[in-house]
Amino acid sequence: MKLNLGCGDNYIEGWINLEVNRDRFKADFYWDLEKGVPFPDNSADEIYASHIIEHLSNTIFIMKEIYRVLKPGSIITIRVPQFNTPVAIADPSHKTFWSFDKFKYFCKGFTEVGPIPGIDFQFEMVNSKIDASEIMVVLKKPNG
Repeated sequence: MKLNLGCGDNYIEGWINLEVNRDRFKADFYWDLEKGVPFPDNSADEIYASHIIEHLSNTIFIMKEIYRVLKPGSIITIRVPQFNTPVAIADPSHKTFWSFDKFKYFCKGFTEVGPIPGIDFQFEMVNSKIDASEIMVVLKKPNG
């Protein structure tokens, strides 16, 4: 199963497309991600989340939900606006702001600070791309 979280106008054929706004966007499943990801543990082969997690208020909760739903060895691709760009700052629907360093808190090997309450899981960083306006990371749920 492949999940496209917060699909908006990016409906992907062959994926399960989730969206909260039924009046504006086509989706396979309408759901508020503030309540979690509505699928069983270890059930997703891949997840895509483009410009959605900055609209959610509880960063640790949603990252933990994504980790829970991914199968071991599976990946998530996340795209967010850079925290210091006009689109990130000006959009009143953005509840969180993201830098590349924020993703490190959810990944193996980040030891600059002690444990963060609620982050009892660790992704592996597979790939990243950062430009002036956007951050894209590919994270993997480790095997076993």
